[in-house]
Amino acid sequence: MELHHEQPDGHGYPHGLVGAQIPRLAAIVHGADAFDAITSARAYRPGRPIGDALTELTTHAGTGFDPDVIRVVTSLPMTTLDAALRLLSPSPDTAAAAAHVVLPFHALAADSARRSVGR
Repeated sequence: MELHHEQPDGHGYPHGLVGAQIPRLAAIVHGADAFDAITSARAYRPGRPIGDALTELTTHAGTGFDPDVIRVVTSLPMTTLDAALRLLSPSPDTAAAAAHVVLPFHALAADSARRSVGR
């Protein structure tokens, strides 16, 4: 979790890792965290639509976000993303408040795990 703010262009933190130096799971969590931050209501603004989140992630793919992660997320049907947000959206005071973004990223995480077996 320490590395989930690293960015492919090296402008992330805490270590300024670049590209493939960033563990795949950290890149997945970074994308999921950003998706959650964009679509979730905050005290200072309402949550934005899924389309806005996808545009933001796509705009920064390759610099701020792992392009493979963003490619998988943007390839998911809008109905899948929308259903995940509606179905799993808990009340803001629960410990699972961020869990509603995990479902869309599950396919990427599972694929990453399959590829790492045998390394």
